[in-house]
Amino acid sequence: MSVIDENPNAFLLRMSSISKSFGSFNALSDVNFDLRTGEIHGLIGENGAGKSTLMRILGGVYPASSFTGEIMIGSSPCQFHSAHDSENAGIAMIHQELELAPNLTVDENINLGREVNTFGVIRSQKNLARTAAVLQRVGLAVIDPHTKISELSLGQRQLIEIGKALVQKQKIIILDEPTTSLSLVEAENLLSIMRTLANEGTALIFITHRLDELMAVSDRITVLRDGKLVGTRSTDAVSTEGLVEMMVGRPLSQLFPQRKSMPGSQALEVLSWTVPDAKRPGLTRVKSASFSTRTGEIVVFAGLVGAGRTELARSLICGYGAKASAGSLKLGGLETSFASPKDALRKGLAYVTEDRKDDGLVLRQSIGINVTLCAPHKVSRFGVISQRKQTEIASQYIKSLNVKCRSLDDPVGDLSGGNQQKILLAKYLLLRPKVIILDEPTRGVDVGARLDIYTTIAQLAESGSSVIVISSDMQEVIGLADRVIVMCEGAITGELVGDEVTEGKIMELAIPKSSINSLLEDKNGTH
Repeated sequence: MSVIDENPNAFLLRMSSISKSFGSFNALSDVNFDLRTGEIHGLIGENGAGKSTLMRILGGVYPASSFTGEIMIGSSPCQFHSAHDSENAGIAMIHQELELAPNLTVDENINLGREVNTFGVIRSQKNLARTAAVLQRVGLAVIDPHTKISELSLGQRQLIEIGKALVQKQKIIILDEPTTSLSLVEAENLLSIMRTLANEGTALIFITHRLDELMAVSDRITVLRDGKLVGTRSTDAVSTEGLVEMMVGRPLSQLFPQRKSMPGSQALEVLSWTVPDAKRPGLTRVKSASFSTRTGEIVVFAGLVGAGRTELARSLICGYGAKASAGSLKLGGLETSFASPKDALRKGLAYVTEDRKDDGLVLRQSIGINVTLCAPHKVSRFGVISQRKQTEIASQYIKSLNVKCRSLDDPVGDLSGGNQQKILLAKYLLLRPKVIILDEPTRGVDVGARLDIYTTIAQLAESGSSVIVISSDMQEVIGLADRVIVMCEGAITGELVGDEVTEGKIMELAIPKSSINSLLEDKNGTH
């Protein structure tokens, strides 16, 4: 049962019987959601479950005339006809794509549109004082208010967005996937700031696919599935496994497909591979790395952010240029080299980028065009693309990957993150590569879409491809891998198989020795 407090005065926000349709598609059906003062309330569900639609209603993006149901702030009913109405009611929505002006300073961004002025004259010192107070609250007191946004890290920019909401003295802050692009340290810092704000009385709605973060910081969690409310639970009364089952209707134990590893012949062999640092002469991003993979095998590269895994993968396909790396490479037992990423793909080595929006997909183009983008020869004759053939091939992958879309003509940018990731995979699956490298294939992807992607990875291995996965998700590393190769500071530090594949052993190889020694010294009280 949902956690319900029958005292109406206990709630800062109530959304009751919210329903919304897009044509014949029911995005939300009779959904209830509530929020208490000083609470972090998690909102989760698969992509397409209705989370964003519900929050866009609360944020005034969808006006009151476009849905049915009631919104109450405290004891007062509210109707929002625009985002401005929602802001005036004390609600701030921080989108996954941050809305900051990169060429303006921190001070200018925080006060933009809300500057302290007297008869139209901006009071710079008062604005700076307000900015300094906000930076203190969000843990960025060391930042110079005159620093341009473009000079800040993603984690710092995320906190500046929160600072903008605090300047407006908003009572409710909606955070949509705020940690997706952050490092582990930045994510932990953001979660700590969120808890501090909640303790000060701000209410936060936390939308995320990272269940470990949700469990660590939230007070209650609401789960949506297919536009319907599954339930609301107190965080201390539910497990990660229970949340997964609520979201997808199946237990966590079924997340990774059962398969028998049967490695075959050598697929890829890399020897003494070195990648210089183009920005810092004399330094290297990858140091004399050597490894091999076999057909029918899933090899996962683990390591901390900045360990050099992506640099290694991209350099193998000439992602930094043909002369930007040194070493030897064998594909299918034959020594080879590539002139470009296109040449690598043609010869059977595919790299699926971690950045699907900037490097992987043409967001304004249709699903059909994106699926066949790397294989025009399969859908054309004498240089003329066959619309029928394109539709036929794209439809096959849409079905096999369980992509949720209305039409193959839809722009890929209109799809959810999980469905975009599936389209990115389909681009390369169409070419049936000998070796495929998947860089963070489930980043920003919901649990249900993860299951589809894991199933596809398993099917790739079973069909004879050699699959390399780069992952920072420890559960994913352990659940997928036949072998784990660990990198640290640009070097391969170890390889684990079978019972050796544990979180403890992976982290032991992933953490720089200097850091381990420092931790041991601190523990032993030597300094």
